[in-house]
Amino acid sequence: MPTQPGPSLLIALALLLLMAIAAFMIGGFRTQHPIATAAGRAVLQLAVVSLVIAAAFNRSPGHWSSPR
Repeated sequence: MPTQPGPSLLIALALLLLMAIAAFMIGGFRTQHPIATAAGRAVLQLAVVSLVIAAAFNRSPGHWSSPR
């Protein structure tokens, strides 16, 4: 069974966000707000979707198994 993501994933995602903001600044754009807003929205959407999927699998554990 796969393990849950740990702090290393959080660190990697934070570094990717910082790299995107740095690239935005180097490219001559004046604001980093759109990148930070998009990142926050993506995190929120993925959290909601993962909770819905987890709830669906936890609600009916026998429903998803194949008949034998």
